[in-house]
Amino acid sequence: MQSYVFRSYDHKHSAAGTWFNIGSASNARVWKVARATSAAPLYFSKQTIEKSTYIDGGMGCNNPAELMLQEVKGAHGRHPDLILSIGTGTKPKNENDAEMPQQTRRHRLLDNARSVLTAARQLPDIATQSEDVHDRLEDRIKDLRAAGNSKYPMYYRFNVPDLGSVELDAWVSSVNSKIPDGKQTLENLEEETLKYLSTDKAKKDLDACAKVLVRIRRERAATERWEQYATHTTYRCPEEDEHECKSLQFSTRDELRLHASERHEFVPWVTMNDNPICIIDECAEHPQRYEGEDSKDQLLRHLKGPSHDIKCAKPMSTPDLEAWMDRERTTRDTAFQEKPPPLVQTRDAEQNGHVERPTGPSREESPSSPVQERTVEQNGHVERPAEPSTTRANTY
Repeated sequence: MQSYVFRSYDHKHSAAGTWFNIGSASNARVWKVARATSAAPLYFSKQTIEKSTYIDGGMGCNNPAELMLQEVKGAHGRHPDLILSIGTGTKPKNENDAEMPQQTRRHRLLDNARSVLTAARQLPDIATQSEDVHDRLEDRIKDLRAAGNSKYPMYYRFNVPDLGSVELDAWVSSVNSKIPDGKQTLENLEEETLKYLSTDKAKKDLDACAKVLVRIRRERAATERWEQYATHTTYRCPEEDEHECKSLQFSTRDELRLHASERHEFVPWVTMNDNPICIIDECAEHPQRYEGEDSKDQLLRHLKGPSHDIKCAKPMSTPDLEAWMDRERTTRDTAFQEKPPPLVQTRDAEQNGHVERPTGPSREESPSSPVQERTVEQNGHVERPAEPSTTRANTY
């Protein structure tokens, strides 16, 4: 048996040295991976994924915290700010284990786990080895902090004492229950957990850990990448009089900013001491300030000139541009449901090279209803317009 990591991302190199099953992201379904990693022998059946068979990850790596530290280091060449480990409960040590050296217990376990069946019988003992990983990782984190003269990476582990003695198939029902509701087991687990969380150390660690998590979340949420990957936000051009822009979708605010600049000739309105300046292209290094009552006209003439050749420049302040972009800020799913009305071209309009868009239900009135097809009747002949093409945002 050997450990295997199912990844949702590519991991094609390792800065930390040799690593196992490096390659592209797995295409396995999440539910199959979940079944595989929880397939404890004698309790759940083995899972076959792409011709390979898998059993419970706890058989070889019951506490993956140490493995994940190596994974992050190998993929990015640096350590994470925070490692949070949540255990499933420690097991009370019996007198024999307490007297037996840790290394001897480990060898005894490995010697006994010669087959899947034997390993399954030893599963409760394997669970206790999670604390061995915790001890090693705690020492390693201290060394990393000392070497880098830093408080990072921070490491917290929360593990309720004595819950490790609960069997995998324990499901004790309440006294008067006629069905196996497991109420007694759940109440015992909750009682022990709340007792553990009420200790001073657990409270202090939870508070410190929460502060780090909130800081990291706020830093990520402040970036525009957060919209793209965490909230699946997409943008459309808000200009009402530009029909061809309505079918376009932009994955990021930067893409929409570029569109606003190139298609609609929006330029940033920046002032210095209440006087406008130009910060476009080469002017960014040596901004020129325009003064007087006609300062805006001076700036527009400059933008139309040979330096920039922007014929219809539309100065817009940063807050106004951000508000303009937010007007058509939506999610990908909503954007796909709200396709714009199809373009209908009549024969007379075709001769003049003019295309008209029929009036359809607004997005405000019917946010999720499909747009009805419209027909054009001329001389008793009915034409059905072709479905318009739509540029969709990439899916990640």
